[in-house]
Amino acid sequence: MTIQRETLQPFETKKGGWLQKQKEDAKPYNREGDSSPIFPFVNTELTTGTELLIDLYEDTPATRKYGIFKNLRITNTSAQNLVLYPNQNRNRGIFIANNSTVALDSGALGGGYTSFIIYNAGAGTIASSEIRMECFKEGATIDSTMKTASKMLHDAFRMVRGF
Repeated sequence: MTIQRETLQPFETKKGGWLQKQKEDAKPYNREGDSSPIFPFVNTELTTGTELLIDLYEDTPATRKYGIFKNLRITNTSAQNLVLYPNQNRNRGIFIANNSTVALDSGALGGGYTSFIIYNAGAGTIASSEIRMECFKEGATIDSTMKTASKMLHDAFRMVRGF
């Protein structure tokens, strides 16, 4: 005796599009839980009062598959002060003093970033080798794991209820 199971899409076969769509939904392009390599960025020369826009996805296309970055380390070895604007948000500037290293995480950056502006707030010119920026994404954290588990439970309950 064979028992047939009801499916949500009765006209789709196993070789049809329904199973393929489920597989694609399970593997998103952006790797949410994976860590990324460290991507270094070196600026061009910045004169007094000028700014530099760095768009991670445009400057380094290899960063696209890692989604939104959550960690940034800036080393300022120049004699000038800088202001960093994450995601080009002029209302949220982060001051970076001369001869210092600043490490920012997702809390300081407002959840993550994909671009930023660096503004030379000093009175002199900054050479191209005096600022070093490193962008990276850490591996799965407790928060990201709980978010993924909550989404999976929500989808499972929706499937049980039939909507």
